[in-house]
Amino acid sequence: MKRKFTLNLYIIIIAAIVGIAAYVLYLPNPVTNAPVAPVLSDVTSGGLIVRIAGDSMEPTMSDGDLVTVRDVPFGTVKVNDVILIQVPNGIKAIKRVININSDGSLQIKSDNRSNLGNITEENYLGKVVKISHKDGTVTALP
Repeated sequence: MKRKFTLNLYIIIIAAIVGIAAYVLYLPNPVTNAPVAPVLSDVTSGGLIVRIAGDSMEPTMSDGDLVTVRDVPFGTVKVNDVILIQVPNGIKAIKRVININSDGSLQIKSDNRSNLGNITEENYLGKVVKISHKDGTVTALP
């Protein structure tokens, strides 16, 4: 436990040194009651690295996996894309797009839960393009 805490503390310190706000907060997601995905660092190549916290997206991604999120235009998101969103109270979550509604909003859900929701462009933060699993394997997403 102490080693895991030390590693997480080390990551936060490194992020702060390079001027990145690494604000890691494990609050329940108001839709799924699962922990949120904290943003670890800002990537200068146009994306974010996010650590998955919780099991709502299993089996695609698991607690502790790292995902790369790119700034992809909202209008280019397609059904089955995995996206990073921010709900109105500021909590961030990763969800799968299951439908594009006639008004342009996206219908989203977790991979292993039946919860559904809709988001608009103002809640959209980016598209997940890569999953770095804890076992060392990497999955590229279209």
